[in-house]
Amino acid sequence: MKIKDAKIRDLSRKMYEDELPPIKVILGHNGIGKTRFLKNEYDLDCGEKAYLSETYPILSKKFIEIIKELDLFEELTFIKVREKDLRMLAAMLGKRYKSIKYTIVSMNELEERYEAEDIMKIFGASIIEELNEYRSHVFYYIEVEDEYGFTYTSHEMGVGEYLIAVYFFMFNLEPEKKPIYYIDEPCNYLAPMSLRNYVKLLIYAAVNKNIQFVMTTNNYDLVDYLINFNAKIQLILKEQEEVIEVDTEKYTQIFRKEIFNDKGLLNKKVVFTEDQLAMDFLKDKVDSVLFVKTNGEANLTKVVDVIKLAGHAILNGVNIKCVYDGDQRSKIEENEWVSVLPFLNVEEEIFRLFEEEDPYFSEIETLERYQILSTIREEEIHDAYRRLKCILNKNDDEIVSYLQEKHKGWIDDFVASFKE
Repeated sequence: MKIKDAKIRDLSRKMYEDELPPIKVILGHNGIGKTRFLKNEYDLDCGEKAYLSETYPILSKKFIEIIKELDLFEELTFIKVREKDLRMLAAMLGKRYKSIKYTIVSMNELEERYEAEDIMKIFGASIIEELNEYRSHVFYYIEVEDEYGFTYTSHEMGVGEYLIAVYFFMFNLEPEKKPIYYIDEPCNYLAPMSLRNYVKLLIYAAVNKNIQFVMTTNNYDLVDYLINFNAKIQLILKEQEEVIEVDTEKYTQIFRKEIFNDKGLLNKKVVFTEDQLAMDFLKDKVDSVLFVKTNGEANLTKVVDVIKLAGHAILNGVNIKCVYDGDQRSKIEENEWVSVLPFLNVEEEIFRLFEEEDPYFSEIETLERYQILSTIREEEIHDAYRRLKCILNKNDDEIVSYLQEKHKGWIDDFVASFKE
């Protein structure tokens, strides 16, 4: 979502100030009974509610396909997404849409048109059994036109794109439908960048739409983002027949200690970076090293803070480096285990070289150069970087390899700084 992190933290503060219910997250190992516990919570709740299992997006797409085959869409009313909401959804997915409209279909609408026996024949017994789980819920059919004029529907969408769109409609555009959502493994189909925006959507909907969330997950990045945004959360650990409430400190001890546990990390060189491109810049230059990307400056800072707290108990004899992007230089104090890249970040550096007419870009024609400059200055950094790669016909490895040549001196110093 194109909402600044500071704004999300302001919303998180309102969760406490307005005494709103916490976002409830159920943790635990596979097979421990998280889903069963979630269903029990759902069954005990007598209010307006919805249950979304991890099979929801797959089943929803099946359901919609059959509805389409029955030619029922002409009888349904489509809702066009407003421009403001369109931009917000596009930012969540890192895509550009010209227009989106959707319609909602449920089992109830089918039962108004068909007898039970006919519905059974249409869907088949196995899908009917699954659909009974969603009798109180709805499915979304979506039609999209992207920035290039290409049109497609939820039938052609990938599961991740479809699921993010559906979450957005449920939590932001149609929140009066269900004030409490019970969600089993909401992150299974979400990309890392979408996951961060999904967490923003949860906090936004909790405060501005008065929606409550209860969910299971084994994706600890989801919890880390909630903690990083200071959201009001309740962490429940399911262990055999026990249900234990844990605070964020206990959560870190249980689920995040593996970075420094007995899996051999203490006997290796370990480099933490903010993202994949920064990791790629260094990964083939240091021998016998374990690289860990933290998905953002805030998460890397948490690692740094843990090291500071642990002190020599962790650092004694251990080769650990935490490498920030160069845009953090003014905030970061470098030392023997904290470094800063010699440029803002990989994307910004390649843009800088392009604007300075580096020889690497000599084959680009004048018109293409103008188009790229316009893209760099007007579009979001990730979109501009993707467009530049496409025009250059280069992949990440080729671009990073070139940057390694340009900054060979810095890399040599970085490699030499490791204690043997």
